[in-house]
Amino acid sequence: MLTLGGFSLFLSSIADSLFIFIMSRAIFGISDAGVNPAIEVQITKMTKPNQLNRSFSYIQSAQPVGVAVGPFIGAFLNTHGGYQLVFSSVSGLYWVLIIAIIVSYLLRRKSD
Repeated sequence: MLTLGGFSLFLSSIADSLFIFIMSRAIFGISDAGVNPAIEVQITKMTKPNQLNRSFSYIQSAQPVGVAVGPFIGAFLNTHGGYQLVFSSVSGLYWVLIIAIIVSYLLRRKSD
């Protein structure tokens, strides 16, 4: 789902028609719907039962921070490079996250 999200954000950055832009945003919505449950499953697997509530509360607290700060960062990027820079930057962050997850998995697998 992260790969699909990164692809859809990249597609949003190069969209040259309203139809392609709308479709890329719809694909992103599907990706987002798949990422959130996966995050919750991973937290449940990796957290001790007595710390589970605290872990979920941290995530719930971080989301409003992103909602508050994200528009300012988006506006800054849009001012300096247009909407293409906004979507390509976020797409790049998705790909960095994907690489970090793969590296983390490989390191964990190697140590086991």
